[in-house]
Amino acid sequence: MRCPSCGHENRGAARMEQIAEPGTILLAEPTAALVSGYFALRDLGLTRVRGVQKPVRIFALKGAGALRTRFDVSRARGLTRFVGRDGDLQALEAALESARQGHGQVVGVVGEAGLGKSRLCFALGIMRTTRTNLAVEPSARLHLAEAYAGQGDAERARRLARETVGSLIEHGGNRTLTIYANLALARVLQRVDGAAAAGDIRAALDRAEALVDETGAETVQPFVHRERAELARLLGDEAGRRRELAEAQRLFAAMGAAGNAAAVARELGGT
Repeated sequence: MRCPSCGHENRGAARMEQIAEPGTILLAEPTAALVSGYFALRDLGLTRVRGVQKPVRIFALKGAGALRTRFDVSRARGLTRFVGRDGDLQALEAALESARQGHGQVVGVVGEAGLGKSRLCFALGIMRTTRTNLAVEPSARLHLAEAYAGQGDAERARRLARETVGSLIEHGGNRTLTIYANLALARVLQRVDGAAAAGDIRAALDRAEALVDETGAETVQPFVHRERAELARLLGDEAGRRRELAEAQRLFAAMGAAGNAAAVARELGGT
């Protein structure tokens, strides 16, 4: 059976093609929300589009982003604490150790979508890498730093996050990843040091915001506002917290990220 492509999506894509300048690619906000993180985008604001009653928010495609998989996107937004999987980790560790001793085998990690298969394998990789002192990609180091913070290991969390950000800056690493690294550093310092690290937290967020401006990665901007809201909370600045959350909600809604916008709205409503 043939299923010809038709409808609003086709018309929207055709309109983006018509208004794009030569050598550019434009996206409407529903598409931008789907690819945020995988690609670097620049918000061009609301634009009148023929055949559409209300103005449409348009984004320009700037290039490839730092993220590659849905799990990468989840890690960039900040993962929840990893708990309750000790038995699974021990089983995988035992199988890996057996393989190292010459008893090769295949292990299948099977489960429903969203159950945590990628998270489990990622946690195993971090454990093995940390114990053997192998090089770890920056995004994994940042996740490990946040995991240490969640476990109350302030010294290792602080050191690992600072070293990762410093290395990315020193060696000119991927600038989009450097934005997320500074956000992760801010989260770690908020968790382990609180208001005492306000200056360092603010500096990390300022670096992230400056890179957003330089790279045109506007889709990351609302996450900066969320972390500024948390800093305001730590400092007892309720008006500032609400102001930053309101801006994050506005930006998420403009991007078509309804889930994130709703989460921020709940934070605002809970005060």
